[in-house]
Amino acid sequence: MIRAFQTIGRIIHGNGASRDFGNEVRAIGASRVLIVTSEGIARAEIRGIAERAAAAKRLMDNNPRQGTTEDLQALLEEHF
Repeated sequence: MIRAFQTIGRIIHGNGASRDFGNEVRAIGASRVLIVTSEGIARAEIRGIAERAAAAKRLMDNNPRQGTTEDLQALLEEHF
């Protein structure tokens, strides 16, 4: 069976990768960011990192598991 996986051009991951969030956002020139995550990840200091970076317009931590592209589009339209 052939499968395709498509993603963004760059994924940064690993222990401590989220600490560099602000620098990454500034590097691409973003002024507003929507972070979609789970409650558990949000409790694990993502909220603080985003706030310190002054880059997150809104943190959505109640997203449905296995959210769809349509779910993300609805969030973007609602908050941006």
